This record gives sequence, C-alpha cells and structure tokens, in this order.
Amino acid sequence: EAADRRAGGHERARRELEYAYIGTIHAFCARLLKEHPIEAGVDPDFFVLEEERANLLKEQVLDELIESRFEEPAVFDLLKTYSEEELRSAIQRSADRAHMFGCPLEGIARAASGAAHANGEREAELRAKVLSSFGSGRALKRNGTLGEDLVQALKNPVSNWNELESLKAFGQEFPRRGRAKNHIEAFRNHLDAWIGFWLEALGRPVRTAFLSLASDFEGRYKALKREHSMLDFNDLEHEAIGLLGGSEARSVACRSAYQSHFKFVMVDEYQDTSVLQDRLIALVSQPDNLFIVGDWRQSIYGFRGADASLFLTKERALSDSGSGERIPLVDNFRSSAALLGFMNPFFEHLWAQDGLQFEALTPQVKGVGGKSGSGAHGKEEEASVQLITTEREENESVETARMKEARVLAEEIRRWVDSGVYRYRDFAMLFRVGTDLFCYEYELRNLHIPYYVV
Repeated sequence: EAADRRAGGHERARRELEYAYIGTIHAFCARLLKEHPIEAGVDPDFFVLEEERANLLKEQVLDELIESRFEEPAVFDLLKTYSEEELRSAIQRSADRAHMFGCPLEGIARAASGAAHANGEREAELRAKVLSSFGSGRALKRNGTLGEDLVQALKNPVSNWNELESLKAFGQEFPRRGRAKNHIEAFRNHLDAWIGFWLEALGRPVRTAFLSLASDFEGRYKALKREHSMLDFNDLEHEAIGLLGGSEARSVACRSAYQSHFKFVMVDEYQDTSVLQDRLIALVSQPDNLFIVGDWRQSIYGFRGADASLFLTKERALSDSGSGERIPLVDNFRSSAALLGFMNPFFEHLWAQDGLQFEALTPQVKGVGGKSGSGAHGKEEEASVQLITTEREENESVETARMKEARVLAEEIRRWVDSGVYRYRDFAMLFRVGTDLFCYEYELRNLHIPYYVV
C-alpha cells in the first residue's frame, strides 16, 4: 500500500512537471510576451529573430544608412579616416552593447552634446591649476625659455593634434625625480588633465558624428523590426522587463500574478546572467523562493553582457542578511581520486596567490566494487598524475616554446608505448584551443606516432 502511494505521488509529480516553465531566459520572455501581448504593447503575432537573420537585417540597415548620409561632410570624413568596413563594424558593436545594457544611443548622444556646453569653465579651471603648479616650483621655473614657451602655449586654445603633441612633449622635459619631485608630480598631473581636456575637445566632432550615425542606425533597425513584427533576443528581455517592472496597474497585476504562480524559481549557470536578466529574475521571484546555481569562475559570456559579479553580490547579500543558505557543490562525479588528489592542492595554491577561497572537490567516481577512484573499465587502477614542464628561454617565441612542449609530449608517449604497458590508442591530448595544433601534429609525425584529430 505504501509503495502504491509513493508510485501515485511520483506520477502526480510527473504530470505537474508538464506545467513548469522550463527553458532559457529568452524562451521565458517570449512566452511571457505571447501570454500578455496587449499589456506589453507588442504584436501578438511577433516572431523572434535568430541571430543570423538579425545580422542580415543589420547589414541591410547599414547599407541604407551609409547610402543616405555619406555626402554629409562629417560622415564623409569618418569614412575617409576609418574606412567603411571599420565604421560599419564600430556602429554595430556600439549599438549591440548599448542595446544589451538597456542604454539607448540616442540618450548617450544627447548627454554627450549637453556636456560640451559646460566645458568652457572646466578648461579655464584646469589651465589655472597648471599655471599655479608651475609657478609654485622653483625647479620648474629654472627651465627658462622652456617655461616661457609653456606659459605662452597655455594662453591659446589648442587647435590641432600637432599642438597637442607639443604640449605633451613639454611635460616630458620635467622628469618626476629629484628634490622637486612633489612639485613636478603636481605640475605634470595638472598638465595631463589639461591635455586630456583638449584631447576630448579635438575628438568631439568625430564622436558627435559617430554617435549621430550610431543612434540613427539604432532607430532605423528598431523601426524595421517593428514594421515586420520582429523581436531580437535583447528585445525580449527589454519588453519583458517593461511589462513586469512598470508602475502601471497592468504591470503590477502581471508581476503579482507571476510571483504568486511560481512556488520556486531556479536559475542554473547564474554566473552567465546579465544585469537585465538579473532584474527580470528579481521581478518574478520572491525573497524566499529563489534557488540559483553557478560558479563565478566559469563565467564565459562576458562578450554577451554576462556579469559574474552579480553572482558574488547575491551570494554575499544572502550571507550577510542570513536570509539564504549557501550549499557548496563539491562532490565530483567525473574525476578519479588520484586526479583530484593532484588538482586540489594545485589550485588551492594557485588561487591563494590571488586571495581567492578554494573548496576542495570530493571524488565520487564509483567502480565495480563501489570504491571511489576505480578505473573506467571496472578494474582497480593505480592512476597517477605527472606534471611535465618545459622552460621557456628569454626572448623565445611562443611558437618555438610550443614546438618544444610538443616534442616532449611526443617523446613521452613514445616512451610509454615502447615500455609495452600502453598502446597508442590509450593516449589522448586535450587542448583549450586548436590554434597551435600543427606543432603537436608535426612532432607526432616525426616520431611516426599514429593519431587523428577530433
């Protein structure tokens, strides 16, 4: 009877599992918007742009943008200086990053334009500090004509890059050493700040022209997507957060409904979430029902906006408040005891150098006899780990060092096979990337070692 009850409970749980929201964050956002298109203000029949299709649309928008604006003097100068290929790439990268973090380029362009109007007072303030620091140091004034030239140069606005380079050269004539070191340090710091001001000022027309193009691209791409009822992956996150995070009655109702709908919210690979995704998770979860899994050291999607510090921040906040529990996942079901016996102290020492906490992994690999560390084929094996190092000579190229390493490994494989204990098929060489694979192939062929690349 008890067995029947357990079986019935398992079957009920299996049926309930079909109603769980299981998928990627983007899939959840798409489902959310499909369920509430009117509240979200999106076309109920929208479809999600795959990355390849989105890239094609961006190229189309870039074609139209360059064609319609290349005759503008500022845009023409940009194309002449940086080439069309580089300009297109920079525009797309800037728009993608801005969209990824929810910072419209149009707003950035407005902010940059507004900041330019307040720069006159800033320039006068910086120039006064340079002159004051120069006049307060006797060792500085002993430079005679050089000092007079500097004072004269400071009186006039910087009009081109050559003048800016000349000002930089002035500072290098006053080395940061000797008894007047403190005065020279202060003078050069103020001079660098003043040069930085004019560096930004001379580059402002370029920046203004570029931001104008980039924000125009952003607007055209957005309009094209809306015209054809398309949303890309970043749009899904923005629209979902807009739906759940607003203060309007419809947003409050949707947020409340989803927070009460989910008994638990579990997020895997949390170290690869972005700021927007973190905010979305906070909107659908509650303080006592969030379960996150991750390892900040394994974050690999920074190029897509992932921020590993979010994981550490949340871990620290839960720990400090006492509102959460940290469960170390240290059981290792993949590696033998012999391998972990080497790797644990190795990484403990390595991470200690960077002030990082290391938690040793516990081997859980089971053999036929049920013992940890048994061989993969069911027999007890005396696995061992050997660390083979090669010295890199001073001024030795990376390619030469790789060839040396490859030669040592090939000779080691040949030695083990010649001993009669192993065959060539018992060896595997694993690489992080395949960039220098040819080095290892070359040395294996030299020793007539058969191999194939997977």
